[in-house]
Amino acid sequence: MNSITVRDLAIYKDTRRLAGPVSFDIRPDGAVGLCGPSGVGKSTVLRALVGLLPDGLRAEGSASVLGTETVGQNHGTLAALRARAVLVPQVPVVFPDSILGNALFGIRHVVRDSRSRLRERAQSALVEAGLWAEVADRLDAPAAELSVGQRQRLALARALALDPQVILLDEPTSALDEASVAEVEKTLQNLIGRRALLIVSHDTGQLDRLCAETVSLAVDNAPRSLESASATD
Repeated sequence: MNSITVRDLAIYKDTRRLAGPVSFDIRPDGAVGLCGPSGVGKSTVLRALVGLLPDGLRAEGSASVLGTETVGQNHGTLAALRARAVLVPQVPVVFPDSILGNALFGIRHVVRDSRSRLRERAQSALVEAGLWAEVADRLDAPAAELSVGQRQRLALARALALDPQVILLDEPTSALDEASVAEVEKTLQNLIGRRALLIVSHDTGQLDRLCAETVSLAVDNAPRSLESASATD
């Protein structure tokens, strides 16, 4: 069974189509890229897959993530899914806490286990995210001291601590220098084959390096017909 199956997914505001329609599949060990010009709705598609569309937007079509149909579901009903299919945003979120505290942030709200076991999982995630060697001797230091590239990998580690089956990455290297891009890409290469990845990037070369398949979103914001709008609104 595919980890993600999308059929004719489109995002609307009133009768105006903001993104899609788009269709694709991702196997449990697959990596698919999503590309297109700025403003075409790549990030919006990611958010739709896990029920995080902003108010005023709605999805039509079909999107199944880990066997759960997400189109038409509200934010609250998909909370459990978002622990198994994790969205890592373009701007890495760093909480006013230590490096270890940031790595623990998601898992300690979802998983009931001993402190020592949760710490082990967070540390393993830092290793998997390619950050451990750089922070192992300062886990209690403020995460705000990290570089932008390190913050990106810390956000990925926070996701990996949940042991998700699917990771959705929104422009994972857009604000990074060349050296940091290489580090993040190396981390993502190591994840391929072990988790399903959907990577949004404006860098088609990056998607060629990381993904077996790339799906393009076209610019098409045409309104639906009045007949179609009346049938679904």
